[in-house]
Amino acid sequence: MESPFDENGDWSGGFAVRRSFIDFILPEVIPEDEARFTLAPRFYDYQAAVAWRPNAANTLQMFAVGADDRLGLVSDETEEDAPTADQAFDVISWFHRPIFSWTLTPSADINNRLGISPNYQEVEVEIFNNRFFRLTIQQIDLRDDLTIDLADWNTLGIGFDASYNDVDLETDLIRPPKEGDPGSADIFNEQSLLFDEAMIFIGGNAYLEDQFKFGRALVLTPGARIFWGQANFPESDTDSFSETYVDPRFFARVNVTDRAALKGGVGIYHQVPEADEMIEPYGTPKVESERAVSYNGGVEYRFDEGYSLDAQGYYKRLDSLVARTGADEEEPYDNAGIGRIYGAELLVRKELTDRLYGWLSYTFTVSERRDRPGEDWRYFDQDQRHNAIILASYRIGELWRVGAKFQYATGLPYTDVETAIYNADTDSYIPVYSEDVNEQRMADFHQLDIRGDKLWRFSGWTLNTYLDIQNVYAKRQPVGFIYNADYTEKREVSFPSFYPTLGLQARW
Repeated sequence: MESPFDENGDWSGGFAVRRSFIDFILPEVIPEDEARFTLAPRFYDYQAAVAWRPNAANTLQMFAVGADDRLGLVSDETEEDAPTADQAFDVISWFHRPIFSWTLTPSADINNRLGISPNYQEVEVEIFNNRFFRLTIQQIDLRDDLTIDLADWNTLGIGFDASYNDVDLETDLIRPPKEGDPGSADIFNEQSLLFDEAMIFIGGNAYLEDQFKFGRALVLTPGARIFWGQANFPESDTDSFSETYVDPRFFARVNVTDRAALKGGVGIYHQVPEADEMIEPYGTPKVESERAVSYNGGVEYRFDEGYSLDAQGYYKRLDSLVARTGADEEEPYDNAGIGRIYGAELLVRKELTDRLYGWLSYTFTVSERRDRPGEDWRYFDQDQRHNAIILASYRIGELWRVGAKFQYATGLPYTDVETAIYNADTDSYIPVYSEDVNEQRMADFHQLDIRGDKLWRFSGWTLNTYLDIQNVYAKRQPVGFIYNADYTEKREVSFPSFYPTLGLQARW
């Protein structure tokens, strides 16, 4: 629901609330013998926004978002041949985040946006009733972005973002599965690690980019980003640690004609390791950030009647990837990994007109890594070779609009089980996975989404009603496998994504 709050339109706002019903439907439609292999989500979420524009130079906004979600197996009944005595699995997550912003535009040449956002979040995971993960985060973020037109040919952009995170974490888990780990972690035969500690993470980025225009033909944009972060442990003897790095970047664009343009860029990008990779006893405190050197180049072309084409290729060289050491429990991770990612993207777009808009996209990607010197290259866990999407929306008359989206994607790689070893101490089997990591692939996935909108006009306001159906023919998306007790048989674990949504949207 959206509406201005006064006649001048200086005040405006809106809100939206959703609740899923798939958790009611699935237990009734999923066959009993498949219920234990199906994950069912339940979610509530809301959004609310208020904007006030006291004058032409100032805009104040408040945007709030929150959610209360749960994910679990449709059924926790156990078969005799299951490898555990209880197949319970539950994830509960909720958060509330308001975002306050002030946009100042004192002149046509200067624009500044200041934002501040507190956040409170809790996550609780229960696995098979004897392993758990409980996380509480109190967070506040600050960000400022300033753009100045120094001249007709020169635009300067500078800014920063800073974050303070007060974290309480309590777990009784084994080390989480990492990139390339075959199958699921064996939480029954591996030693779990207890962790209960308060942590404070602080950090921030500062950036600068300066755009130079040489006539209408050439645009050059050099820039750089600086990062600093620190982790502190106020309630223990654990040493704090910090990291700083600088990422230079450069982009260029050549307008060959009014219709055609060439573009390209090169830059360095860092990614901070996951928290468990840096914190004892799960990780190695001195593990460093991963680094990527990215190269990309492409072409754009605008056709008649609102059609356009955007094609580009890219290559990323990765180093300092976090990888398991395999032998040293005191330092389970280091930065011995390297990687490479290359591919191409194609986007054909039809711009919005009175009736029709849509686009067609296709992505081809190969992503490989080598975890330690001398080892073979292998595919990343998320290596998705082909991904194609086609979307179209058409307005019928003045009050109706219909649309559809179709997606096709190749399956993700996985490592299969070759055999299993019996463990008499736990009366269970330990899987032995193939040495050919990620050589198998899950089934390809495709789905069709449709949507229909009907607009109702009344005196002073309008009401839009819509029906949105995701995955019309209920194609199951495989997310993994579950095995019987001795790992001689397996079944897919799928995530049902048939989501019908009926909505209302009112505007005054």
